[in-house]
Amino acid sequence: MMFGPAREAAEYAVAELERRADEALGRRTRLALGRYAALLVLGAPTAYVVGAILSGTMRWTLLTTQGLVAGVLLFAVVDLARFIARAARRRASPDASRASSSRADAPEEGSG
Repeated sequence: MMFGPAREAAEYAVAELERRADEALGRRTRLALGRYAALLVLGAPTAYVVGAILSGTMRWTLLTTQGLVAGVLLFAVVDLARFIARAARRRASPDASRASSSRADAPEEGSG
């Protein structure tokens, strides 16, 4: 049919846009998740061993591991808060407001 190539081109364009968006947004997300996973993967066994050595009881080992998981969650919340604060500062930066005001003050193209 006539719409076959056009449809394929549109599907390809949509897939390419989705891929680029995933790369842009996913890169930061993957880095953050990688840090949290590394903390858990490396920290949980360490917390388990340290807890077992210090106390010799399973109860303290579990509490130490739970403390590590709580620390990772706290780290994630702090990291998210820093990301939100950074985004808010970018939006409120003087450069952004200067650029928008210079566009408002500039004469229109057809008025001259």
